Amino acid sequence: MPEINNGNLKEIVISDNHTDLRNKGLPFCTKSQYVVYEKDGEYKAGAHQYLKPDGTLGASGLPDPNRIVIQEKIIAYKEN
Repeated sequence: MPEINNGNLKEIVISDNHTDLRNKGLPFCTKSQYVVYEKDGEYKAGAHQYLKPDGTLGASGLPDPNRIVIQEKIIAYKEN
């Protein structure tokens, strides 16, 4: 995500759980995480991701956004 890479957004891990996802093709010790992204202390987005033991993201290789906020309006929302 370019905004995160250039320091515009701060990523905060809200939940971080070990799961056994070998049946989904992910290695043992892959973590299921929910992260939020903030800019200047304001919530901008929330996403789910699978963090593999090597530090890369599983599934598509990108976080799966659940909620995106622009100008204080929720423009995307998906329940887990």
